[in-house]
Amino acid sequence: MQAVTFFPTLLVGSRGPSVIDLQRLLNEQFAGNPKGGVITRLEEDGFYGSITEEAVKIAQFRYLLFQDGIAGSQTWRSLTEKRILAEEFPVLSRGDRGQSVAVVQSTLDPDQVGPIDSVFGFQTEAAVKAYQRSNQLVDDGVVGPKTWQALEYRALAQLV
Repeated sequence: MQAVTFFPTLLVGSRGPSVIDLQRLLNEQFAGNPKGGVITRLEEDGFYGSITEEAVKIAQFRYLLFQDGIAGSQTWRSLTEKRILAEEFPVLSRGDRGQSVAVVQSTLDPDQVGPIDSVFGFQTEAAVKAYQRSNQLVDDGVVGPKTWQALEYRALAQLV
């Protein structure tokens, strides 16, 4: 694989060597990972189709990025630097702010969580508690390891 010196924006319909680089990075990401979900191995064919898009969304979730299925600079950097994985997700609770909160908000029921504003406020806490109850988790409103795992399954289910 050639070294990626710049981060081309890739999306469904893109073709070429940069797509192959992306598919290889994604395959490294899912190799030997039983939680690979719907993706076990991508065909490294240089075509950015719906399967590559799904794999990008899974990786974006695992790297706490907005899950748009577009491989932009943040997605590339996360894949090449391997900066954070699900096992290292932060514990979140009311008062927290940032991209991790936005990922939680975008995964929860939009009717319960309200606008995605990257702020873990009362409405987000209530939505987290409701989600925890519906998944037989302790409904403390704190997004810890078990809640992250349940949210990951929800995010994967939304892809299929």
